[in-house]
Amino acid sequence: MIKVGLTGNVCSGYEKVGLYFKSLGVPVFDADIALKFLINYREDIIRNIKIQFGEGIYEKGAINPNKFNTTEKFDRLLSVAELELMRLYESWRFYNKDASYTIFKSSILFERKLNDNMNYVISTFRPRDERALSLTKLGMKMAEAYDVVESEMDELLKNQRSEWIIHNYSDSLSLISQVKQIHEKIEAKSIKRLLDKADFRTVKNMLT
Repeated sequence: MIKVGLTGNVCSGYEKVGLYFKSLGVPVFDADIALKFLINYREDIIRNIKIQFGEGIYEKGAINPNKFNTTEKFDRLLSVAELELMRLYESWRFYNKDASYTIFKSSILFERKLNDNMNYVISTFRPRDERALSLTKLGMKMAEAYDVVESEMDELLKNQRSEWIIHNYSDSLSLISQVKQIHEKIEAKSIKRLLDKADFRTVKNMLT
């Protein structure tokens, strides 16, 4: 089975892209949601987080994101849950073992080097000015919106490290059209892998 990572910065549209892949019958593992579940509801993970950051890190039964106001603190938090996240992913992937490929959707795919576990990566790209404007429509002030987009990993660097880029802006192809094109390419790679394995088995049988 081919493992494909899907990522994108805030308001890039990568979540919508994930839904489009799902509509094509592709299993999509939402690592962002799984990570939130682990740090808020898994007792063993919660205990480890409290040991590292103190009891006050949780408020009203949920982790307080304001306590993680530096990259170093956020990285430490992710390190506590990351191993279990990948275990969940592998269990989920086994459950979907009949699929030709699966999608691992994560906003921190490159930041945490989770892309090293993938065969291919898809990055969803939207210019930062458009993303900042989208954040203002959600209630942020423009200065705050730019602080958010500037704090993220450079989207152009993510594009350079990806096998496929989905462009999400006014004069680009529709997202679903781009998703379908990439879907066909991955399916073709999956078929080629199966044929290569079949040829290997044929040769092996001839030699035994």
